[in-house]
Parts: sequence; structure tokens; C-alpha cells
Amino acid sequence: MENIAHSLAGVCIARAGFTEKVTPRAAFWTGLAAANLPDVDLLTYPLLGQEAYLLHHQKITHNLLALALVPPLVAWIARRFSSSSSFPALWFLAFLAYASHLAMDLPTSWGTMLLLPFSDVRFAADWVFIVDLMFWVILSIPFWLGRFVPIQSVQLNRITLLFLGAYVGLCGFCHEMALKKVAEAAKAQEIEVTELHAYPAAFLPVVWNGVAGDSVFWHQGGIQLLGGHGQALNRKIARNLDQRAVAAAIQTPIGKRFVTWWANAPYAEVRCVGERRWVVLRDLRLENPWLGLAGFQLAIEMSRENKSSPWEARSRRWISWFLGKSN
Repeated sequence: MENIAHSLAGVCIARAGFTEKVTPRAAFWTGLAAANLPDVDLLTYPLLGQEAYLLHHQKITHNLLALALVPPLVAWIARRFSSSSSFPALWFLAFLAYASHLAMDLPTSWGTMLLLPFSDVRFAADWVFIVDLMFWVILSIPFWLGRFVPIQSVQLNRITLLFLGAYVGLCGFCHEMALKKVAEAAKAQEIEVTELHAYPAAFLPVVWNGVAGDSVFWHQGGIQLLGGHGQALNRKIARNLDQRAVAAAIQTPIGKRFVTWWANAPYAEVRCVGERRWVVLRDLRLENPWLGLAGFQLAIEMSRENKSSPWEARSRRWISWFLGKSN
């Protein structure tokens, strides 16, 4: 989830009952800071590049160990600036705000490594897109509704947080409906399904990126929950992971990491550029079925001495439509 929603959630938590033992200013800044601190790893992107961002974002700062260690440090710093505020209250506020960040990232498709350093399993519910307009609408309610409705700020912020939880639950229900529609479309097209996915599309949970896989192909199409009849998975893509150059690319540490850990619906393209051959690893989870926009792609340059020689990786680069190319 993006940081506007995280910031709004942190402020709502701060105003949901902490201002009795914490000064309003300290509550505001503690909630805001703690709700955004898990994304402090984004500051490494300019130094370490796109690969580090992809492989390590939502890692060291997005786990249960960090949830235990960081909030008391935040509370200690806040107490230094607000001596009249209660340290236990600041600690609990920082804990809830930090936890809200993890809880809001889990419903997305990115994947959060909650169990680090013990396991790098990525947890992703595929319920919510990383930018969801309803999060902004719901979390902004306390900032304007209180001017028109006679309700206490604490109650209004608590109701807002409950409302947000209900909305996330609704997104989970919509995800199940989308999966059923993907299954129906696959059945109508007589696809021998081995995998079914429904990934959230941008902004609202009424449109989904539907993906069905058989043993050879992926089938992708836009799924609409409202008024969408006779929907089809009209994009057919070969997985192409067994081609010799592709198989060699996947055997590299970064190629294997992409296919087995990063991607949910991986496939490969082979592009010839002069004497060079590039294996481009892609993931349908991050590809828009309407606009044709692709998310992060890993391009590995492959070469061999002759037709009987094995393929070897020479270089690699990451490609994305919004971040460009990264060597």
C-alpha cells in the first residue's frame, strides 16, 4: 500500500484515544512516523538500484521482529520531545501504527516477508491493489465529517478504522467472486486449468486481472464483477520456461529467484538483438490486461560459443514501464 494511505491510518490511530495520555502533537507525529517507518527501506533505492528494491523491499522492516523492536525506539524518541506524554501510551501507539502498515500491505499482491529472518516466504492475499481510492476516502472521513456531524473525534476515528477493516473484508469477498468468474471463463474456453489467480486492478475492487494456467499456456483477461457477462480470458501466452536459453537463464541465481520466489505467474520471452539473445522473464500478476502495461521484467543476456555449447548469462537488467531500465 502506498504512503498516503499509511499516513492517514497512522493519524487516525493517533486520534482514536491516545490524546488523553499523549499530547496531540506527539500523538500526531508518533502515529504518522510509525505508520511510515516500515518503508524507510525505500531510501536505499537511489543507492542500491531497482534490483535491491524488488528483492528486498518489504523485507527487513516489514516483519514481526521489526514490529517488536522498532515501536519502543519510536516511543523513546517521541518522549524526548514530549516529556509530558506517557511512555507506555507512546509505545502502544507506535506499535499499533507500525502494525497497521504491515496489516495494510498484507492484502496487496506485492508480498510481505513477515517471518524474516527465519523465513523469506512472501505473504500476499491479492485482495487490494497498492493504490486503492477507497482507502483514501475512508481514512479521510475524520478530517471532514466531524465538521458536519456532532460526534466525538475519538469515536469517529475508531469507527473509521472499523469501516476500513470492513472494506478490506469486502475486497476479500470480491476476490473470491473474481476467482469464480475466472474459473467460469476457463471452463467456457475448455482450458485444462492447473492454476487460477485473480489479481486486484487499480483503484477499486470491481475489476480484476484474471489469470488461468494450464501446463503450457497462461490465459489472461479483465474480469468485471458488475455487469460483466460472457467474460473471456482472451490473451494466451506461452509459459516458455523449458526453452534452452530460458532454462539456462532460470538456473542463474537471479533468474531462479525471479521465477520461484518473486513471480506468481511467470513466463518468458526470447528477444534477438543483433548477435545478442535476451531472455525476458515476466509476471502476469503485474501486467494490466486492459492497457497492456507490464510490471517489473528481468532481462538476462545469454550467449554461447556455438550451437552445441551451453547458454551462459552475460548481463542483466530490470525493466518496468514506470521506472525504466536498470542495469
